[in-house]
Amino acid sequence: MESTYCIVADGAVVGAARLCPVETGVAEAGVWVGRSHRGSGIGTAVLTQLIERATAKGYTALFVRTTTANTAVLRMLTSRGIEYSVNGDEVTAWVGCR
Repeated sequence: MESTYCIVADGAVVGAARLCPVETGVAEAGVWVGRSHRGSGIGTAVLTQLIERATAKGYTALFVRTTTANTAVLRMLTSRGIEYSVNGDEVTAWVGCR
């Protein structure tokens, strides 16, 4: 079952995050942060929390999918040292959970 979470900063909801099972042991992670709060490190912090939550739920890997135009997510992945693959406009990454 998919889990969706509110991202709260300074007492206001500024985005959402989700974990969606895609196969045994694997969940797709999604993070959306409102434009006014992008670039502040919130997305990277939320991704860290999603990895922790996925690990606690017994997932062994997270899958992240975006496009080459989504520079915010690419920065988020890079800042966490997560390598990604580019195929045309699609970007995918696999994150191990421990």
